[in-house]
Amino acid sequence: MKRRDYKEIISFCKNNHDKMYLDLALNFFSSSENRIPKNGENEKEINEKMNKYLKILLDDILENKLMIPVHALDILKKSNPKISFKLLRNFIEKSFKNEEESLQKNKEIINKLNE
Repeated sequence: MKRRDYKEIISFCKNNHDKMYLDLALNFFSSSENRIPKNGENEKEINEKMNKYLKILLDDILENKLMIPVHALDILKKSNPKISFKLLRNFIEKSFKNEEESLQKNKEIINKLNE
């Protein structure tokens, strides 16, 4: 994380679905402190990269059901209350869609069992 090797952080999290690592990565990618430019870096580019990799991490969390979405949102809120609404909106919409699909499947199973 100190080297800002974003791809390596994502790769590690995808291979180690430990809640502790996911929490750390969510904090890292959302933290306003980690978005401060170093050594001639461009602030806009850093924010874009951090948002890109945060989105990848959030998508992986949803896809693999690694934590409940509310927990991820809570971490993001505590880490950086000014995180991009567009990014959060996308995550929230996907999590609702996943829940809706799950409920629909359960409803179909219940209807078949009732028959």
